Amino acid sequence: MSNRLKRSPATISYELARCEPYQAEVAQTDAEYKRSRCGRKTKLNDKLRQIILNHLRLSWSPEMIAHEFKLATKSIYNWLNQGKIEFSLNDLPEHGVRQRRNLDQRSKYNQSLGRSIILQPYSLEILSEISFNRSKSFLF
Repeated sequence: MSNRLKRSPATISYELARCEPYQAEVAQTDAEYKRSRCGRKTKLNDKLRQIILNHLRLSWSPEMIAHEFKLATKSIYNWLNQGKIEFSLNDLPEHGVRQRRNLDQRSKYNQSLGRSIILQPYSLEILSEISFNRSKSFLF
């Protein structure tokens, strides 16, 4: 029978011994129930739900709440998306607003420093003389 079902003989014997006398419908219902109960349990309880909801109403971001209460930010967003916390994503502070950096900041900073090299009083000839004289003074 195990070859026909393409299962291990141990699996078949375990399944037959699990529900004595064996009934397929009862075994399937039991398996589905156990499957629904597996996995990590949620940290969200009524008290935590109320705390998160109060802080969201005080315009705290999910990131701030996650940091304060040692939760994952992704968990808070998942609970909001699943409707486990009754708060609209559109009401979150700065939701959908991208923060943009000023891309010209570096050029503005550099322009404010000193004078242009063209406007400096030294000519190239004077600079080359200075460097030539320095090299002579180091000779022994």
